[in-house]
Amino acid sequence: MMSTPRRSVGAHLLLGMLAGALGCARTTASTGATSPVGSNANEVVDEGRAVFHGPGECYACHGGRLQGGPVAPSLRGPTWKDIDGSFAAIIHRIRGGEPHTAMIGLPGGISDAQALQAGNYVWAVSHGKVNSAREDSLPLQDVVAEGRALFHGKGNCFACHGSKLQGGPVAPPLRGPTWHEIDGSFESILHVLRGGLPHTPMVARQGGISDAQALQVANYVWAVSQGKANP
Repeated sequence: MMSTPRRSVGAHLLLGMLAGALGCARTTASTGATSPVGSNANEVVDEGRAVFHGPGECYACHGGRLQGGPVAPSLRGPTWKDIDGSFAAIIHRIRGGEPHTAMIGLPGGISDAQALQAGNYVWAVSHGKVNSAREDSLPLQDVVAEGRALFHGKGNCFACHGSKLQGGPVAPPLRGPTWHEIDGSFESILHVLRGGLPHTPMVARQGGISDAQALQVANYVWAVSQGKANP
């Protein structure tokens, strides 16, 4: 009768370590107990965040934490407006815009590559693939509050239109429902803010505000005129 070879203590220890490692790997895979995105993916998210809060000017309508505003929906999910929230749908909207809304294709003049980066960022936030504490630490940049501050501050808009948007001797009221020269849509308000109105005191980007700041002022004026915010 042949005897069974005896394994050394070292062999037993090695087998035990391998079994433990495999068990840990299975547990991690089944529970998803990893960081939301890997270190390499973090770079993509960071680049997209920079586009969203920078050249894309997305924050000016969607807010600093993607919470939405008067004319732009929340992008945090899980529910979405007009799209299904998939990465493909997000990219399609960033690149192509949405007719009859404030959303234009490639906002801020961003490139297709930057649109992809912004899309990665929005998708990652909406699907919980980012560090939530990191996102919650970003400035809120409430769309209406930012626009109100510009209207009554840097933009000097109050100086002609009044502190309650009631109008003055050379500037019309901005409270609606009737309007002078424009139809009162968000797009028409933004057009005048960015381009001025010929043969009137209304100059483009009054006070030296940026395109993104013009978006915020337009959100504020439109919200007040629609009864969605106080002056």
